[in-house]
Amino acid sequence: MASASRKKGGAAASRKSRGHGREIAGILLLAAALLSALALATYPDGNLLRGFGDLLASALILPLLGRWPAFVFPFLLLLWAGAILLRWRRPLVTLISLEALLAAFWLSFVLYLAHAPWPDAEQSGAVGMGFGDAVYNFMGPVGGWTVWSAVVACAAVLHLRFRPSSVLQAILGLGALAGKYLWKGIASLRLPQIRKDRPAPAPVSRGEDEALDDLLEPAGDDLDDFDAEAPEEPLIKPGGKRTTLPLFPPRPASESHRSGAYQLPPLTLLADPPPESPDAPEELKAKAKRLQSALADFGVGARVVKVNPGPVITRFDLEPDPGVKVSRISALADDLALVLRARAIRIQAPIPGQGAVGVEIPNRHPSTVVLKAVVNHGSFQGHPSTLAIALGETAAGDPYVSDLGKMPHLLVAGTTGSGKSVCLNAIIASLLLRNPPEKLQFVIIDPKKLEMSIYARLARHHLMVSPQLDEEVITTPGNAVLALGGVEIEMARRYDLLAEAGVRNIEEFNKLAANGGAAGPDPQPVKPLSYLIVVIDELADLMMVSAKEIEEPIARLAQMARAVGIHLIVATQRPSVDVITGVIKANFPARLAFQVASKVDSRTILDVNGADTLLGNGDALFIPPGRGQPERIHSCFVSPEEIEGIVIHIENQPDEFYRYPLVIPQPGSAGGGEGEEMGEVDNLFEDAVRIVIHQGQASVSILQRRLKIGYARAGRLIDQLERAGVVGPFDGSKAREVLVDTTYLDHLGGGPPPPL
Repeated sequence: MASASRKKGGAAASRKSRGHGREIAGILLLAAALLSALALATYPDGNLLRGFGDLLASALILPLLGRWPAFVFPFLLLLWAGAILLRWRRPLVTLISLEALLAAFWLSFVLYLAHAPWPDAEQSGAVGMGFGDAVYNFMGPVGGWTVWSAVVACAAVLHLRFRPSSVLQAILGLGALAGKYLWKGIASLRLPQIRKDRPAPAPVSRGEDEALDDLLEPAGDDLDDFDAEAPEEPLIKPGGKRTTLPLFPPRPASESHRSGAYQLPPLTLLADPPPESPDAPEELKAKAKRLQSALADFGVGARVVKVNPGPVITRFDLEPDPGVKVSRISALADDLALVLRARAIRIQAPIPGQGAVGVEIPNRHPSTVVLKAVVNHGSFQGHPSTLAIALGETAAGDPYVSDLGKMPHLLVAGTTGSGKSVCLNAIIASLLLRNPPEKLQFVIIDPKKLEMSIYARLARHHLMVSPQLDEEVITTPGNAVLALGGVEIEMARRYDLLAEAGVRNIEEFNKLAANGGAAGPDPQPVKPLSYLIVVIDELADLMMVSAKEIEEPIARLAQMARAVGIHLIVATQRPSVDVITGVIKANFPARLAFQVASKVDSRTILDVNGADTLLGNGDALFIPPGRGQPERIHSCFVSPEEIEGIVIHIENQPDEFYRYPLVIPQPGSAGGGEGEEMGEVDNLFEDAVRIVIHQGQASVSILQRRLKIGYARAGRLIDQLERAGVVGPFDGSKAREVLVDTTYLDHLGGGPPPPL
């Protein structure tokens, strides 16, 4: 035991002494580096180290590399002192030392060439003199400088990743540019009469950096240039030129609206697009070159064949070399983002219908896609569908307009700040800009009580509301369940109307109404049906409280409501499987995903990765119905002030038309009283009587809110109040009438009194 402890103590002392030895050696090397540097710097006159300095400098200069290259020795001493004291890696220090010695040797050689044919031994040293004499006598000064230049170029290629082809391209490009401007100058002097007959093109102001960027080598071997003068199809497609003036003339009042004095909101209520500053073509060329070079560094052969600039991102189309798998390119998204210093890169491998891989890189100067730029375009103005919606612009800058009627329902997901709520506002606004109230109605459910509250002011025009609910825009889970049940009743009513008319969908029904058709056992004139859009801004909040009560009506409406003109737009911040269940997801073929938190969320909403790499602020992936691969779009931005202007305009319009109310299902019809014994009385019965007498009317929603109970219990209380004669029977969409007054409270005992 004692011997073991002595051995441990001896080993520790040995390690400690070795550590001190390393530190002493490092200090000595540091001192030697300082002394040699002082000796060389003050040689030969006034040497700070006097005789020792002269002796040391003479030993380092004349027999070795010369005066200036000799400074490599203090550098090496300092390098190894740092390696010992700071524990630098030995292989790296050794490599740097060898490279420094080679550089000093080559400097001594160039100093020899600079003073040839009368070299200075003090400048070149014995080593430089010997090597220089051999090269100079054998090859002459031209050969010597050629050898030196070749070695320097090789070193630059190895260490700096410098490419001689870039220099050659720059030289050729400079020559071509100089010749181009020279020819223009000569032409302007020789042909002055042409300038009088035709206006000369406006001069283009170009900086020195932009002119040099034109000289960057092309991204492919068989591509002559990235320039706009390419004869066939330009590599860089013009982007960022969005139309701000209508491609279709404004519709006259008689044509834009045939429903009396109601006028659609004018486009002047929307803000004009801001000034754009797209990335310059030269910058895109340089980025394409860097992309191709980065792929080559990772061992992937590919060339850029087309550049598609857009408002927010630019897509570079890559053509892989034969034998290169697209999966290798897809796996490099993060590495390419690091090399190109991009926020995020999305790789589309392959581009559907093309033999290329798309690499989508964010622009340095992204543009804002405003709603007016899309709704003012011909693709929206001339769209034949009543339910055309402005989703935004494609990655190439083209307006993206879709038909909600063909989707027929839309599922939207995205984190906070991704642009989800702004997109919902843009969709609603684009529908309001096209349709009068008799053609379009909404049921809006907004549990957050913030984003959609402004639309409550449209209750006289575009909202289908129920007098039994105490709010126009639904905000509570209980009212949301009732409202969805009311939409189911509306769906059943419309199916009955279509069956009586003998038509299959709302389009045929409205066409029959427009032609003056009649339907029913006693044929009556058919009145057209409006489209009904159900907007749910936050599904997750509803599913947390009443998952089953919310999921079932949404699934049923998604399966059956399309034919009768009812469409759903459902949005959520959290696209997890407990919110977007399999039943809901299966009936929403059209999905719009903004930036989400993880790949799991992206696969939940889209079935593929990609939404986790989006940029936010309206950047989205959209899967149209019938397609498996998402398309990248940039959603429209519409400000609260623009929405306010549209709402104020509609508020000031007349509402001289009949709006069918939203009929709320009664608890008895939904099985709310199953298993209830006639003699059982709820212990809240007396409180319910006081509430309905005080309110002057009775409804399930009033009892839910005042008693803080669920829908089923409130429904049972309404049934008990009806049997007791406190309230009247169910009367369609109206609230139940209260049949008693405050004197009825005197009759209350252990249970409800006999009917009056």
